[in-house]
Amino acid sequence: MTLHNPYQRYSVGVRTKQGHAIQMRLSQTIMSSSALPLPHRCSFTTTTSFAQSNRTYSSTPVNNKAPLASPHLDQQCSSQDSIKRHFDHGFPQKPKTIRYRFSQLCKEGQIHVARQLFDSIPQPTTVLWNAIIIGYICNDLHHEAIALYSKMMKSSSQHQPDPYTFSSVLKACAETKELRIGKAVHCHILRSCIYAGRIVYNSLLNMYATCLSSFDALYSCDLVKRVFSTMPKRNVVAWNTMISWYLKTERPVEGLVHFVMMLKMGIKPTPVSFVNVFPATSRVMDVQIAHVLYGMVIKFGDEYVNDLFVVSSAIYMYAELGCLADARRIFDHCLERNIEIWNSL
Repeated sequence: MTLHNPYQRYSVGVRTKQGHAIQMRLSQTIMSSSALPLPHRCSFTTTTSFAQSNRTYSSTPVNNKAPLASPHLDQQCSSQDSIKRHFDHGFPQKPKTIRYRFSQLCKEGQIHVARQLFDSIPQPTTVLWNAIIIGYICNDLHHEAIALYSKMMKSSSQHQPDPYTFSSVLKACAETKELRIGKAVHCHILRSCIYAGRIVYNSLLNMYATCLSSFDALYSCDLVKRVFSTMPKRNVVAWNTMISWYLKTERPVEGLVHFVMMLKMGIKPTPVSFVNVFPATSRVMDVQIAHVLYGMVIKFGDEYVNDLFVVSSAIYMYAELGCLADARRIFDHCLERNIEIWNSL
């Protein structure tokens, strides 16, 4: 199948050598992959029309600060009908564990009751420590979560922190901007000799990217970049964090380069990826890259096209580039408009 190259129609418009290099690498990466064909100049007239792409609204806005998830917290209990079906088929109901009770109390906002129950246990396991720490975080009591982690480290219990403990307390450090404590937790991870999987590395990236400023990145060691370079495996969450970090530190070209690298590694972007890379495109002032990127959004389907954060970021990007007609066209085809979308236009 011969793919159409959108750059054959343009002989001008590349303002810098870096912009030209990024543009060509982005084009070659998308064309060489098994992805869908690239759009023409107007990204709204692709094989799947813009109107067809907006048939139904099937997605909800993606929050960049998703709540911390952990398998140590049980899911919600089954409904009464489900329990009745279990009894009808002869399966007895499983007894509820202490961890389950902690989880339910935290979900109901009774974290103080859960803490009293926790303090009455002589030797709580790591799972129970994690349940209370995560319960504090879910109830926006981040300082209490850090204090409980400190008590856990000082206790003489044989149960030591695990990856979920570290990822949870790093989340609390990021929310409270406690860089010093976050660095201490990083040292604890290195000294514990545990296998720090992607959940710990992603939490470290998020903590450093949240707590550090552009001054720290430009005039001292870039800890975010160092942690990213030491990751044995990187998922889309790690790449999104790096792209957002480069945008925060006024390095949009590096953000675009990392987006291209992510595509070359075969990692599918998420809506958050485009929310991060659209502002980088507007800062390098390259309309052609903007057309290619939004063409990818359309080809990825309704989940991306109808995402309110993607729509708002795309409108802002085209408006910053001076393409008001394209920005208005996205606005007109938007099925749902919140205050951010109105403000962007």
